[in-house]
Amino acid sequence: MLSSTTQPPNPHPAATHEKSRLAGEYLQRAENPAADEASVQDLASALWRHVHAPTPRVLELGPGPGSVISWFASQGASTVGVEISAEMASICQASSPSSLVIIGDINDISFTPETFDAIYMGAFIHLFTPESARTLLVKVQDWLRPGGVIFVNTTVGPNRTVGWERKSDYGTATVRLRTQWREAEFRQAVESSGFEVIDRLQTNESSRGKFWVAFIAQKDERR
Repeated sequence: MLSSTTQPPNPHPAATHEKSRLAGEYLQRAENPAADEASVQDLASALWRHVHAPTPRVLELGPGPGSVISWFASQGASTVGVEISAEMASICQASSPSSLVIIGDINDISFTPETFDAIYMGAFIHLFTPESARTLLVKVQDWLRPGGVIFVNTTVGPNRTVGWERKSDYGTATVRLRTQWREAEFRQAVESSGFEVIDRLQTNESSRGKFWVAFIAQKDERR
């Protein structure tokens, strides 16, 4: 398996700055999760049980400190991550030495069609506008092999909002683009991008005032 950290040009400056400033806090939170936070193993295994390839290739978008990608690697997967922050990618690579960690903006990166058996998008899709999120989901669908599956989750609420907001649950003040999805619209975005939802998970992270919904979705071969 390849093990490398590579860097395509032109990562988005605002997103890069935010992830770099919070790299240490992301790592600390990964090592000390809240009591009501879904565990890495629970979330990753929810996707893994739908993966049936002998030696699956798994892509993670925004792997952060590497907790999830290293779990997939420990299960025998060939793992690739795309991380916008060089500082965060370095932490991820140390956590998962066998993984290929690519530094760059996912909007500027392409993979050969039908490369991966599974793609994990944890706490990632809400960093895009709804239109950009749908564009990304269509790209992701193209990267999956027949029968491939994705994990995608976000916080949901009664109203959809899109805009720049302060990330208030970390000690380092930072502002980022954030979409708050309604669950029905979130599901419709997934299904209209060439996927069939085959499982749903939810987590009430009341300590941070967040209600998470995750979909496991399979590539729809009728598209």
